[in-house]
Amino acid sequence: MFGIFGNPLIDLATSIFSDDDDDDSPRKVQRGDVIGVARTGYEHYGVYVSNSEVIHYTSPNSDVGDNKIMATTFERFMRGASDFFILNFPDEAGKATKSVGIGARSIMAPDILKGPSIFDLLRKIDYKRYSANEIVSRARSKLGEDRYSLLFNNCEHFAIWCATNVKESQQIQKVLEGTGRRSIVTY
Repeated sequence: MFGIFGNPLIDLATSIFSDDDDDDSPRKVQRGDVIGVARTGYEHYGVYVSNSEVIHYTSPNSDVGDNKIMATTFERFMRGASDFFILNFPDEAGKATKSVGIGARSIMAPDILKGPSIFDLLRKIDYKRYSANEIVSRARSKLGEDRYSLLFNNCEHFAIWCATNVKESQQIQKVLEGTGRRSIVTY
């Protein structure tokens, strides 16, 4: 018999992590964690509350399209994937790391708030590492919001804002760097 999901991969992913705080080691997902899952061509992010609640930008049938901030189950958030990661934010503006799940390797997330610019200074001023309860409260305060924008207000912007008060998407930053643009910051 399997756990809450009845899916051995998802049940295993949510149960075998150690409680080790080392960023290079997998760890158990906890209330208030910003979690992500790799999809074809992008990563999808949300705020983990429990196995029955992950808050994220999504639509009824996919992560793209007519998106709004919704609470779904962890299984629905995963959409059949077996691997997920947890973003680990520092107490002060700096580099976030990823703790990852079954079958994946531990990797460093791109620098959050890197490089000298006026936008970086503003991000450092706005950066605050919220507690798990504050992260969940911030996420719940946005339930039903339908202001999705791939460039300015996507699932990554939302989840990182919940945890740090900074709306930023490293995925969008990578695209902009390829086009010669510096950054898009929303306040």
